[in-house]
Amino acid sequence: MERPERSFDDHWASVVEEGFHQRYQKRITTVATACGVVGGLLGVVLVVVYVWQGRTDGLSRMLFAPVAFAGGGYMFGMALTCLFAPRAFLTGPIGQQWMKQIGTKSVTVARIACLMFGLVGTSIAVGLGVLLVVLARS
Repeated sequence: MERPERSFDDHWASVVEEGFHQRYQKRITTVATACGVVGGLLGVVLVVVYVWQGRTDGLSRMLFAPVAFAGGGYMFGMALTCLFAPRAFLTGPIGQQWMKQIGTKSVTVARIACLMFGLVGTSIAVGLGVLLVVLARS
């Protein structure tokens, strides 16, 4: 009789670990989406305030502001959750895909990259949205 490659306990440990990775992956997408929705809503509020003031010149540029703010919010949420992701997730099977996207095998470098991407990427997207608002006002 052949002995199984993994014991019963090993099997359940891998099932629990796999569930952890899937839950954290879902957390990343949920937080990123929620931040994107908040950013988009902020952009919509800016457009509504702009129209409420009776201004319609430059409205076509203003309509892009919610998209820019939503993109910035999504990038911020994704970078934030990856920045604080547990080491076990980042070195696990699903986290390895994120690490590949980040472009490193080092968890520390990945955290620094997420911080920089969160700051720079969000600043660019939000800055673009603010620039559209300023250009539409002038």
